[in-house]
Amino acid sequence: MANDDNDQPCRRGGCGANSKWSEVTVAVTQVVTTTQATVNWGLKFFADADNMCGVMPGVTVPVGPNSGMAISNAIARTAPSTDTPTRAAIEAGTAYLMSLTDPNPKYILVATDGEPNCPTGCIGNNCGATPNPAEETGSEMAVAAAVAAGIKVFVVGIGNVTSAVDTLNQLAINGGEAQSGGGTSYYAATDEAALETALNQIVGKVASCTLPLPGKPQDPTNVIVEDVPTKTKIPQDPAQGDGWDYTDATQTAIQLYGPACSKVTDGTYSNIEILEGCPGTVIQIGFEAR
Repeated sequence: MANDDNDQPCRRGGCGANSKWSEVTVAVTQVVTTTQATVNWGLKFFADADNMCGVMPGVTVPVGPNSGMAISNAIARTAPSTDTPTRAAIEAGTAYLMSLTDPNPKYILVATDGEPNCPTGCIGNNCGATPNPAEETGSEMAVAAAVAAGIKVFVVGIGNVTSAVDTLNQLAINGGEAQSGGGTSYYAATDEAALETALNQIVGKVASCTLPLPGKPQDPTNVIVEDVPTKTKIPQDPAQGDGWDYTDATQTAIQLYGPACSKVTDGTYSNIEILEGCPGTVIQIGFEAR
């Protein structure tokens, strides 16, 4: 991950903003912070128990609402320096998600720049730096086990992953969320822009059209729902044809309907914001819907 997009070592002075790690930092931070209202994000690095292949139980940032800043800070404090214990990371991520008791659907997003290269049972400095066929098979089995537990897996290949195409394709297929219509079953991210696009596409597939509110609005008739990036105001539509309405009489959540919902699930809308006005105060939006 410290190399450039073509997986070439950076010369003296480093790759700067062109290293895969720098691109991951920018793209992940951007997507997570703009979608944290509709997706509960968490973060796990691998390896995270030593400088080679060690993987600890649990995660670096727990899954939860509004975790964008915590994830951004965790990435900023970390530098790539380990091998790639994909199998162990997927197993640990699956165990963690299975321990959560909330009713939300759960997914793993594996972002990697190559093949698993940690021997089975690897400890500390006894790890190899070359691809390991047994670990490739083990990673594929770990993904299948996650799906069997009800946790689907998305796979993103970062930079030039020519040597890992077959493995990443199989991981994506096993994960039950293979990309459709692309050149690969996994999401290929060859630069920062492509990575951000891939992440937004994935968010669009998992984002729910039901959005919770912190409580019943003081004035339920004075609420604005908008997608910030596209500057689109979504109208309230009690007929449930195209727009939003409250899910029930408690008015503590809203549901998007029709094309409005479809634009969330396909990634067109990526940052839904809900504005509540005080009674008697008109909410002013400084742009027109388009």
